[in-house]
Amino acid sequence: MPANLPPQYYAAEKKYREAKTLQEKMAVLEEMLMIMPKHKGTDKLRAALRRKLAQLKSAIEAKKKTKKGVSYVIEKEGAGQVALVGFPNVGKSAFIRKVTKATPEVADYPFTTRIPIPGMMPFEDIKIQLIDMPALTIEYIEPWVGDVLRRADLLLIMLDLTDDPLYQWENILKRLEELKIKILEKTIGFFFKKTVVAANKIDAPGANEIFEIFQSFWELDLPLIPISVEKNINLNMLAERIFQHLDVIRIYSKAPGKKPDLEEPFIIKKGSTILDFAEKVHREIAANLKFARIWNKKLNGLRVEKDYILQDKDIVELRT
Repeated sequence: MPANLPPQYYAAEKKYREAKTLQEKMAVLEEMLMIMPKHKGTDKLRAALRRKLAQLKSAIEAKKKTKKGVSYVIEKEGAGQVALVGFPNVGKSAFIRKVTKATPEVADYPFTTRIPIPGMMPFEDIKIQLIDMPALTIEYIEPWVGDVLRRADLLLIMLDLTDDPLYQWENILKRLEELKIKILEKTIGFFFKKTVVAANKIDAPGANEIFEIFQSFWELDLPLIPISVEKNINLNMLAERIFQHLDVIRIYSKAPGKKPDLEEPFIIKKGSTILDFAEKVHREIAANLKFARIWNKKLNGLRVEKDYILQDKDIVELRT
C-alpha cells in the first residue's frame, strides 16, 4: 500500500535535513510522526522514525551528562516579560503574530515552535514583551525551557476550549512542577510565577458551553479570560489583565516650568515611592532630592515627600 504522505510531511522532512541541533531534529521527528497518516502503507516508515527518535533521545541524554545543553537568555524589554505556556496547537504562535510584529511559524500541526521567539505587544502607551515557547508536551520538554520560564516576569497559560481544557490544565501544572515552578502557591524549593490564563477558541461551536462548565469549577485566584485569537475576541481585555498582573506602574516625568513627557513613561514596580522613581531617573537626582510635585486625576501639583507612594499614570516633577 502506498504511503500517500501529505505535503506537510515533506515540508517537515526538509526541516529535519536542515536542523542543526539534536533537539531540533527530535522536535521535527515528533512533528513528522504527528502529520503522518496511520495505515499499513506507513507502518515501516513510522517504525523507522520511532527508531531515529529513540536514538536521538539517547544521544541527548548522553550529551547532558558530559556537556551543558543549549540555553537561551532573552533580554527583558518593555514593561515586563511574559512567557506563553500551552499544549501544541492551542494558538500561542497565532496570538504572538496577531498582537506583535514577531513572525513565529503557524501551522495546523504540532511542534512548529522549537526556539523562544520574542515579540513586543503594544498596550496603551507602553509595550510588553511576549515570548512564544515550544509546547509543553507529555513526552519531551527542551532542557532550556524551564530556565526561560523561571526568568519571565509572568506566565500566560493558553488553553484550547475545543480539546478538553481540564486535561490540558492538569498536565500543564504537572509539567511546571517538574520544572520547579509553582503558580498557585509559594513553596520552598520552587519558583513562584504570577500567571494569567487564556481560554482560546471561544468562537468554536460549543465552546461557550465548555467554558461555562470549566469556569464553574474555577475557584483559583487567577484571571481566566475567554478569547479567540482568530476572531479577535477579548484580546484587549487579555492585554489589560497581563499589564495588571505584572505589578508595574507608569510614571511620567516633568521638568520644572515645562510640559510633562507623556510619550515614554518610566516603568517602575507597584508600591514604589518618589525616592524610588528618582533613583530610576538618575542616582545624583535621588541623592539631592528635596521633594516632588504630583499631578493626576485628583491632585494638581501637590507637594509630596520622598516616601509618597506613586500610582499608575502619575505625573512627577522632582525638585532638588
